[in-house]
Amino acid sequence: MNVPKPVAPAAATAATTYDCGTIWYTGSALTVRGGTGERVAEVQCLLKLHGYRVKVDGVFGADTHAKVVDYQRSTGTTPCDGVVTPATWAALRDF
Repeated sequence: MNVPKPVAPAAATAATTYDCGTIWYTGSALTVRGGTGERVAEVQCLLKLHGYRVKVDGVFGADTHAKVVDYQRSTGTTPCDGVVTPATWAALRDF
């Protein structure tokens, strides 16, 4: 009897690191929880520039979402739902 052998899980890939000295994204597209990549890294870098302690890994997870909500509340950016809208992008870039 041919019993299939278990397949080993794929090896984890190294996480991408992002340097906040680089501008990763200049647009204003909706950016939401679950997103990944340079656009998310830009949100995270901008949050850091505003004093928020957030990991800059390009992954829009629970921590980034919570920090976006906190930022939106502190600046009066509405809605305060953790979605990075064009209004939130503008506020994040307003220094």
